[in-house]
Amino acid sequence: MARFNCGLLLSLPLLTYWQAAIAAPLSLEEAIRLGLRDNAALAQQSADTAAWQAQVAQQGSLPDPQISWGVVNLPVDSLDPAVEAMTQQQWMVTQGLPFVGKRALRREAAQQRALAAVAQEGNLGLQIVARIAGAWWQLLYVDRALTIIERNKVLLRQFVTIAQTKYKVGQGLQQDVLLAQLELSRLLDRAISLQAQREQQVAQLNALLNRPVTTVIEMPESVAEKLPQVKTREVVLHVAMDTHPRIQAEQAQLAAASSMQNLARRDYFPDFQLSATYGQRIDRTDMVGMRIGFSLPIFAGSRQARQVDQRNSELLRQQYRLTDVSNQLASEISSVYAQYQSAAEQVSLYKSGIVPQAEQTVESMLAGYQVNKVDFLNLVRVQVTLYDYQIQYWAALSRARQALATLQALAGKEQIYE
Repeated sequence: MARFNCGLLLSLPLLTYWQAAIAAPLSLEEAIRLGLRDNAALAQQSADTAAWQAQVAQQGSLPDPQISWGVVNLPVDSLDPAVEAMTQQQWMVTQGLPFVGKRALRREAAQQRALAAVAQEGNLGLQIVARIAGAWWQLLYVDRALTIIERNKVLLRQFVTIAQTKYKVGQGLQQDVLLAQLELSRLLDRAISLQAQREQQVAQLNALLNRPVTTVIEMPESVAEKLPQVKTREVVLHVAMDTHPRIQAEQAQLAAASSMQNLARRDYFPDFQLSATYGQRIDRTDMVGMRIGFSLPIFAGSRQARQVDQRNSELLRQQYRLTDVSNQLASEISSVYAQYQSAAEQVSLYKSGIVPQAEQTVESMLAGYQVNKVDFLNLVRVQVTLYDYQIQYWAALSRARQALATLQALAGKEQIYE
């Protein structure tokens, strides 16, 4: 028992440290680092990229040579290899030789597909960063809203106490007490809803970080509230069309389709087979031989021509797909850019105008209420309006930051600021 107690005492500091580490605030930078390191979808795409890269050398290699052994010119009447002078054991090595340029085209197509996989991995990384940032800022908004509600719960309880005191001494109305209690109940109801949202956001963010969904997440007490100035929409679009991995992936797939089209045209030309034989005879001189063969594309009308048609259609499809992806990307950038500008303007309006004005109004009306110059109903209303504006400020900041993260992912680079 003493040994057990000693071990328990020794483990207490480690347990305290572990709990503190779990409850440590999760910064956005740390969340992104964990996501890029541990996200399962990104790891899957990385493995897929490695698989495509491994195909490049395969497609550029020669076919495996074939080695065969046999007995030739064996008399059927005696089955004795010593009777007939031409009887021999024969070894043959055969090497297939594709027509000039075919291996290079196969390798080039595989190389372009590997480049497309690398670009797709980069695009997925950008998407994951944007999703992590979106979930993180949404969780921060919910936390700030819960904090504002907690502060207002305390304040409304004070309002209830004041109203009850005035009612008892005949200076207030019972409806003031009921009104304060009603607003307090509404706050409690809103807190319950926000707490459910928080649990959902924690689960979503933990899933993106490849952690158990119940892992505790604490948000930092302070964050950067100042929003950056973004370059013009035209500049962001130009950057995206030049550097975005989604565009680069489609361009690589287009190059691969072009290589496959050229390969289909070269299939009209025959492939070759080069063979060398060595014949071993009993008590006689051994013999060697050489042989060359080639395929005859005599079914070109039903095979090679149809293959060229297929590759032409695939190339055309990829050209249209590149155009479609470019248009989609431009549309998404334009939409998110507008969302960011709108949210940024709302943030500025709430921070510099609406919220300070509402705070001044509450202070003024509270002072007036204490000297019976303002009725209780108006006081409660302006206080409820104030906390609504405070919550809306954080909602607008969260939307702006989420739109900014999405815009960075759509641009393909972070150099979108003035």
